Amino acid sequence: MTAVTGIARDITELKRTEEFREQYVHTVSHDLRNPLAIIQGEALFLTRALEKTGAGAPERRSAGAIAISARRMNATIQDLVDSARLESGQLRIEKTPLDLRSFLLEMLDRAEGVVDITRVKLEIPEDLPHIFDRFYKTSTARKAEGLGLGLYITRMLVEAHDGRIRVESKLGEGTTFCFTLPLG
Repeated sequence: MTAVTGIARDITELKRTEEFREQYVHTVSHDLRNPLAIIQGEALFLTRALEKTGAGAPERRSAGAIAISARRMNATIQDLVDSARLESGQLRIEKTPLDLRSFLLEMLDRAEGVVDITRVKLEIPEDLPHIFDRFYKTSTARKAEGLGLGLYITRMLVEAHDGRIRVESKLGEGTTFCFTLPLG
């Protein structure tokens, strides 16, 4: 005697919800980026105009702060979009080999305008199990800008490549992030 047991579940509503969320994130990010592009352009124009007129340091610093804040907001919007696409499976990943050392050096160069790299300091014991969680910020990072999506997105990208990521930390000695990716 052969018996078959099964469970059926209608996922139509779940699929609609995911599609709505994806469309919502796309629309909101688009609507935020348009005025943000204008702010960035005007901040650049203002910075150049202030340099030509010989304006004082406080005015130039203010214009620079506007430009930096606009870039940070743009990065935050992109993090939200990437997070939603990763979760819904919408982000397409093309796996290609890369020189990790060069990639990391380039990433640091790009971050230098937004983050003062000499001031970057990571302090972990109790945060360690949660640092790859979505929206998680360490107690020292809660004052900083950002949504707490950076390491979450990193984990999702590594896992999307069928890899694994982990962190090891010893107080006073430092922290090491390690990840593995399959060759094929």
